[in-house]
Amino acid sequence: MEGDEQQRDKMFGYVDIYNFWLTVAKDMFQFGNNEFESLQLWKRKLINCGYKVIDHSLDNVFFYGFISSWQMDIMKVSKCFSLDSTFGISSRSNEVLYSLVVRHPDTGKGVPVGYLLTNDQSVTLALEWLKFFRDHCSMQPEQIAVDCSIPEADAIRVTFGENCRLQLCFFLVAQCWSRNLATKIKNQRGQYNNAKVIRSNIMSELQSIMYETVRENVIEKICQFREKWTSVQPNFVKYLENRWLALEGYKKWSAAYVIEEHRNMLTNNCIKTGIIN
Repeated sequence: MEGDEQQRDKMFGYVDIYNFWLTVAKDMFQFGNNEFESLQLWKRKLINCGYKVIDHSLDNVFFYGFISSWQMDIMKVSKCFSLDSTFGISSRSNEVLYSLVVRHPDTGKGVPVGYLLTNDQSVTLALEWLKFFRDHCSMQPEQIAVDCSIPEADAIRVTFGENCRLQLCFFLVAQCWSRNLATKIKNQRGQYNNAKVIRSNIMSELQSIMYETVRENVIEKICQFREKWTSVQPNFVKYLENRWLALEGYKKWSAAYVIEEHRNMLTNNCIKTGIIN
């Protein structure tokens, strides 16, 4: 008998721990027979604790957002926000968690001031969520940093208009550049590793534009970039013009156009520190 127990101890692994935690989690967090029933029970509990909740469920589309009283207090005095979307949060691939985060005035760490769980990634959903914060939680942002999501950007423009500056996360913009450099710049015949050097040079020049803090210098550096690379790397320059420079798009990813007191939030890193820490 003792030998069987020792053998069982050796076999106790990840799956056993996961199944144990799943059982505990269901007892602690799932109050209904299914997830949607549980969300409605959670809604009542949260409202009784002073939370504000926004939710909807119709025709296989749902969203569920909430904000506590202490989060509303921080939101009221905050002017700079980061909005991020996290995928892979469940076994259903279309579900996403939106997080709205600010930098805490005392700790300097990212602190969440709103969450939204949904399976709808349309502009309509993001618009309704942001209007809820504007109309019921006194959200009055001067700047919101986002990833490269068009629905998020459109929702911010419609909700807050010209009163709010839209900023793209510098890290994610650079990631997009890197991916397109890899696909649009190739080695020329007889020039082994030449493409690698060119990609590095282009990325260095783009990052110089990105982190430049003087607006006149930004315009000058963009002109110099065009003159240097248009004839030799037309595919990449065309991509850059259409995706990142057209309609003064550079204002969304250059530090020179960031409100000075908000230059400590050039990326969405505070989203990660707010969630992880």
